Amino acid sequence: MDKLSVQAKLWGAGVFAILTGGAMYGLLIIIRRLRDMPGLFLPEIALTFLIIGNLVVLLMGLVTLALIFSALGVTDGRFALSFPEGTVRAIIALGLILIFVTTSVFLFSQLESTVTVDRVPASMVSQLGGQIMAMEPVDVQVKADGTEEVLSYNVQVVREVGEGKQDLAQTLTTTISTLVVAVAGFYFGTRAVQTAREAVAASEPVFHYLEPNQKPKPTQDEAWALTAHGTDFQLVKVMKLTKANSSDLVARAVSTNGAGTEIKGTFDFKPDTATGKWDLVVQFTDGAELLAREAFTLEDATAPA
Repeated sequence: MDKLSVQAKLWGAGVFAILTGGAMYGLLIIIRRLRDMPGLFLPEIALTFLIIGNLVVLLMGLVTLALIFSALGVTDGRFALSFPEGTVRAIIALGLILIFVTTSVFLFSQLESTVTVDRVPASMVSQLGGQIMAMEPVDVQVKADGTEEVLSYNVQVVREVGEGKQDLAQTLTTTISTLVVAVAGFYFGTRAVQTAREAVAASEPVFHYLEPNQKPKPTQDEAWALTAHGTDFQLVKVMKLTKANSSDLVARAVSTNGAGTEIKGTFDFKPDTATGKWDLVVQFTDGAELLAREAFTLEDATAPA
């Protein structure tokens, strides 16, 4: 990668990082200014600014991260923002969950019978619905004659919550939660299926050798443990020895090691088992099949040396 190109991308990432920090600071300033305006700082306004502002800051942060990854040469251009596969889907799923939690808390907090309204102008206190339980002076102005005039109050009010509001809050919460569960389930389900498909498609077993690869014909029934060495043996299903005009010898107690480089199986040999060369056949759960011709030799013990 060209050194100048790397430096340019790092500079771009730095600029975006500064812009992201500025956006976060600006969002906080806007919310604080709204809070300082008596009667204008409403929960629904603050919630809207928080959600939209946070999404904007998140996108700017992702662009910054993408520029840094690009400068380091660890991006993948096949996927969104050149992030690893599934990153953007995961962010969307988690973002929906956070939005659901935020809106649920807001909706049900509005159902409380006792609420506190901040910085209500003195002239608007009487217009608040419900029964006033407490008033706390916030902004006090001293007049020329030395007397004090209260400009705004923090007012605690008891309001009657109608059944319509309760039904609306429950309906919206149920709808949003259903959407969140559906999207999150779709993401995680898709990811799980894709991972399984990749695992199945990646199964390409390779045989190296069988240990032991030869034995003398037994004079009585014997159980011999044979080990096949190779790679990609994780999904083993059946291990057997085959020979033309002879019955297959199917292994029992078949197992594989964690690395998938060995398959162990126990074969039952009898005195009437055909001598000669046997093929090793291994079948896997993903449909793959391994055939190693003449992998094992059963020698005739009676034959002259």
